[in-house]
Amino acid sequence: MINIAICDDEKPFQEKMRKIIALYMERKEVEFSISTFGNGRDLLKYCTESDQETIVFLDINMDVVDGIETATRIRELSSSIYIVFVTAYIKYSLEGYKVKAVRYIIKGDKNFGQSIEECIDVILEDMDYGVKKLEFYFREGKKELSIDNIVYIESNLHTITFHVSRCNSKKYTMTATLNEIENRLNEFGFLRIHQSFLINLSHLKIVRTYIAEMDDGTELPIPRTKYRIVKDAYVEYKGEI
Repeated sequence: MINIAICDDEKPFQEKMRKIIALYMERKEVEFSISTFGNGRDLLKYCTESDQETIVFLDINMDVVDGIETATRIRELSSSIYIVFVTAYIKYSLEGYKVKAVRYIIKGDKNFGQSIEECIDVILEDMDYGVKKLEFYFREGKKELSIDNIVYIESNLHTITFHVSRCNSKKYTMTATLNEIENRLNEFGFLRIHQSFLINLSHLKIVRTYIAEMDDGTELPIPRTKYRIVKDAYVEYKGEI
């Protein structure tokens, strides 16, 4: 999951940026979330709380806390957050260098959308974020799915259902056993939490008492005998990302 933050005090421009980025990430089949902020103060709070890979698209001229100060404080928080300045003013390029900004994109440029896409490509390459895909034969037809987009897999009376994100919570079904699917996906960070459920750890939001809450809001049961195994796997996974 790639977390993307857009910080700009002009809401129409926030929306323009959001659409450009969302369409491009969907075309690349990368799992992502986008949050928008109207000032640096709120963005800083978000960056403090986030523990995922984060890209920040940041305007410079804002009220409350301007972009330069915001970027400086972000860099104090983390050296791994990717900062991209998106502004109408070229004169601040030196400040971008000081905070190790990835790019400096001019709002009025005629190739603005292309510049955003090229910037994302550079960042994903630096992250070594390759999209892993596997081919499956579903009742709905042959599909090539991005591993990152599979939230969880459910078994019910020999019917296997793939619950997939980025596709309006699309579901695909096949006749198979969960053991077969587990063996195929074991190397990709999937965990068997129940005889009927195989989950993608990258979509596990939180583990509560005998409940695994996924990031699409689904709550899945964890048997008492598996609870400690699931809890430990979740803590270990969070520690690795």
